[in-house]
Amino acid sequence: MRLLAGAAVASVLISAVPAWCQSAAPASARDALVGTWRLVSFEDVENGKRVHRYGEKPLGLFIYTPDGHVAIQIANPEKPACAIPAPRDTTTLPYCTPEQARALLESYAAYWGTYTVDANAGVVVHHVQSDARNTYIGTDQPRPFKLDGDRLVIGDGKTWTRVLERVR
Repeated sequence: MRLLAGAAVASVLISAVPAWCQSAAPASARDALVGTWRLVSFEDVENGKRVHRYGEKPLGLFIYTPDGHVAIQIANPEKPACAIPAPRDTTTLPYCTPEQARALLESYAAYWGTYTVDANAGVVVHHVQSDARNTYIGTDQPRPFKLDGDRLVIGDGKTWTRVLERVR
């Protein structure tokens, strides 16, 4: 009887521990997405071949805010830069030949907007408000995703995959 009473008291005390003392899993998939994610790989499959549009080691950040905003930037660091006017003038844009401008545009993607999450379907939808190429404005971009700790995989895993790691 004494053992039973002791167990009951311990049970009450443990349940009375404040929430801030307990470690808890994120309340939802949306909460788990919140943060800054560094792009590790960006891969598409076309005609059975892997394509790395932004190079073997792309640069990029995906940022999901607690209030539902998303901002994404992806760049290929291997593309050449345009010429910077000398002396370095921060008020003048670098000069690009038409070929350089095209290569830079093709090697950079950026957009921002809001996002919603359908946890049951495993999909985050980016509601694009603006993008660098004016091609996604006003569109909803559904993205299948899987979270595994500090690793985020976006894509169908067959024809396209984006692998990201949480920035700490």
